[in-house]
Amino acid sequence: MFTIYVLLIKYKITMKKAKDNLNQKVNKRKKISFFTAMLIVISGSNGAGIYFRSESILNNSHQSLILAIFCWIFGALAIIAMALALVEITSAKSHNLSLIGWNHTFNNRHVFNMSKNFMTYLYLPLSYFLMPLYALMSLQQGVGAILNQEAFVIGTKYDWMIWTGISLLIVIYFSIVPALYTKAGDIQNKIMLAVKFLPLFFIIIIGFVLAFSSKGEVNQTHWNLQDQHFDVRLGSSIASYKSLGAGFGVFLSVSAIFFVYDGFYISAGIQSEMKEPQKTPLALLFGLLITTIIYLLIAISMSINGGSFIKMKDYLSNWWGSKAGRIIFGILNICIAIGILGIINNLAMWLPRYIEDLLALGELPFWYKLRFKLNKERPKIGVIYSLFLCIPLIILFSVFGALCYFSNENYNIFNSLNSDKTIKSDALNKLYNFTDLVANWTSLIVYTSIATAILGGIKNRKHNFVKAQKKKYFLVSAYFIVTVTYLSVIITTIIPFIDLFLLIGFDREYFKTVELEKFAKDNTYIIRNENTFFNQLLKGRILCVVTLIIYLLISIFPSVFEKIYFKKMFKSWDLYLAWKQETLEKGIVV
Repeated sequence: MFTIYVLLIKYKITMKKAKDNLNQKVNKRKKISFFTAMLIVISGSNGAGIYFRSESILNNSHQSLILAIFCWIFGALAIIAMALALVEITSAKSHNLSLIGWNHTFNNRHVFNMSKNFMTYLYLPLSYFLMPLYALMSLQQGVGAILNQEAFVIGTKYDWMIWTGISLLIVIYFSIVPALYTKAGDIQNKIMLAVKFLPLFFIIIIGFVLAFSSKGEVNQTHWNLQDQHFDVRLGSSIASYKSLGAGFGVFLSVSAIFFVYDGFYISAGIQSEMKEPQKTPLALLFGLLITTIIYLLIAISMSINGGSFIKMKDYLSNWWGSKAGRIIFGILNICIAIGILGIINNLAMWLPRYIEDLLALGELPFWYKLRFKLNKERPKIGVIYSLFLCIPLIILFSVFGALCYFSNENYNIFNSLNSDKTIKSDALNKLYNFTDLVANWTSLIVYTSIATAILGGIKNRKHNFVKAQKKKYFLVSAYFIVTVTYLSVIITTIIPFIDLFLLIGFDREYFKTVELEKFAKDNTYIIRNENTFFNQLLKGRILCVVTLIIYLLISIFPSVFEKIYFKKMFKSWDLYLAWKQETLEKGIVV
């Protein structure tokens, strides 16, 4: 018996050593190098926002290239400060919850609930609504350019339904394949990442070559602030008011830059995955610096050639000829579309796991029915749950945008026309214009939530209620990003309210006179109807304010509803919390 006992002990020791060795090998294999970490940061911070926000940053800077460059540098410093502050924040706990988890760790229950509700019920579904449409928009322009059209349009009254259907197929495909088959997701990510970087570098090269070959628009580039012709009688925004408007423009630009870098914060948690964790700040710093240089060069490149990538098309044709210019423009647009699909791919690999983490914590409806069916390797429940969350909202927003919103001349190329060039349907135009409204607040609220988590980290330094790896640079970075973010939020929030109030001074007769004067100077100018213009201005500004209010209500309401529902079921909220804790701790099947 003693011999058998000794053999059993030896066997257990041998198995333990084997297991430890295996774990060491797995851990060793999983650890990433400094260079790989830097690439992850660059990849995570490089999105499609640069193509959609570069012109707005130049406009916010009152067409001053110097101020626009300052805005990019200032915004990038804010992003770098946030990344460095997040090194300490992410060291507290490891999970897939990102900014929601950070608020759960460093803030009270109310802040956690608001960030959870916003991310779950708004940000993620809206990302699935916006990103496919942005991809399809670029694809239509790319294919259209190759076919010698402004944009590829099917030409029916129901184009918006067809493209919405395609966007839903994109969402369903990426929700299932990358999430359940990570190898496929990884392969897709590498391909799309490679394609995504092609237009980035090509636009930089083309932009500066056009400038130095006198084929671009360098002579139209302004270094100083330009008069924005602020006039309340014409419905001008307060942001166009001389120097004050330019000051506002800096913080409006920071909000736009937040959108451009959106997603970088996911890479802030790489510390635990690095071979040399102490080099995490350097990886974040160098990665974001490289991204900033790329963005700055692209912004300058586009600013000296019309202000946006779309406006570079004519200059490409001037340089290489009409056919070659439009084909190159078309290929670059298709590459941009593929790059946006890469963003959807990465989001889809994370979202189901995020959903399952929340279900495991009892933080989403029906958690008590689903928590024993969760599987991090193949998160089928997370996939199904996320599709049920996203698809109804995508359909609702698509119908509202196409049928209830208003069109924008910037999207006239997506109108369906009759043979005599009259408009058959402008529903797709309205839908694409609606995406701008929906996207206005999303990134800003996300960054506000992150800044609030960092503010909780500052408080933690005083009270030490959470154990985290303290960093010397944390407080400086944290105070800077919290100040910049909150100032940007305040200014970006009050401007729509001021603009709405300023419409009281709109003068229809004066507007009509100015339009006639413009036509007298240029007989190709299309005169705008004063009533139509005012109604669109009024509707747009009201909906901008209403959208913010709806976002805030959705961030609050689910938790209120949850409390009312379970209070009624258990007769007391405290009894529900006690039952929930017991159920989670003991693994009781409900």
